[in-house]
Amino acid sequence: MNRNQSVASWLVQGGLCIDVARIVVDYHVFVFEQVATISDVWTLQEMVALDNNHVVAVEATGGLSMWNLESGAREKLSPAGTYTSLVLLNGQRWVASDSDGVVLWDGMRNELRRASVTKISCMARIDDERVVCGTSTGHVVIWNLVTNERVRGANVSGPIHAVAAWSDTLIAYGTNSGVYLWWHKKAPIPHKQLFGHHLRITALIFLQNGRLVSGSEDDTACVWDVVGCALLRVLYHCGTVYALVTLGKDLFVTSSMFGKVQVWNSTTLQCEMTLNRSGVFSLAVLPNGGIIVSGNDVTVWM
Repeated sequence: MNRNQSVASWLVQGGLCIDVARIVVDYHVFVFEQVATISDVWTLQEMVALDNNHVVAVEATGGLSMWNLESGAREKLSPAGTYTSLVLLNGQRWVASDSDGVVLWDGMRNELRRASVTKISCMARIDDERVVCGTSTGHVVIWNLVTNERVRGANVSGPIHAVAAWSDTLIAYGTNSGVYLWWHKKAPIPHKQLFGHHLRITALIFLQNGRLVSGSEDDTACVWDVVGCALLRVLYHCGTVYALVTLGKDLFVTSSMFGKVQVWNSTTLQCEMTLNRSGVFSLAVLPNGGIIVSGNDVTVWM
């Protein structure tokens, strides 16, 4: 068997069918098994895992909630119609953005401080002290959470729908017209457009090898070489690609509205595995390597 060949099988344990997928990448074996499902859940638009059992999520109503994956219990942290995005920092600290700004939380429930960056539509972690925010009014802002001040910003054309950060120098952001790269420490500050999508950008991530992945309403995910500003491959999906996450240094995961959850090799860009789920709005990765999938319910794959 080729070391990057994926195998899917059905196992019967105790009379119950368990959907199991196995993937071998660089001689490391990844096995994903559907281990838990939380039903009757409002769609979770964004999620971050605080530990292997607790997830903070932005609900479709705009409210902020915490979920216990073992018991399925939900704790409401904020009223509806408020929050838009989440970022996980170190030591269970996390950042949530609402209509009035950025809120830093310590531990699971304690709100520490608030920064005034209005109309945030998306957010990404630069490091444990800084985040980059995109706004619905066409601003990209880098904010220092320790000093509670704006580091730098840029005005662009149209609303920002997705952002991602690579190291300390490069920001990617997505608009209605495509993907842009911003080397924010260079002067004059250059912005470079990447051509490949033809509809609104919905998700962005940097892989650990430095490549950029973008998701779009045009039913594709594109993989980019940001050094040469070149399109490496188009990954076709059934429906809008709403969620992207990295899974260690070797893999990344995509999901679409009407397609499946797919696991890809970060180097070869081949699909290594497909998880039997569709209608997915958000993904998160647990510290132990499990994948949380949110659609009409929340499913945990380990």
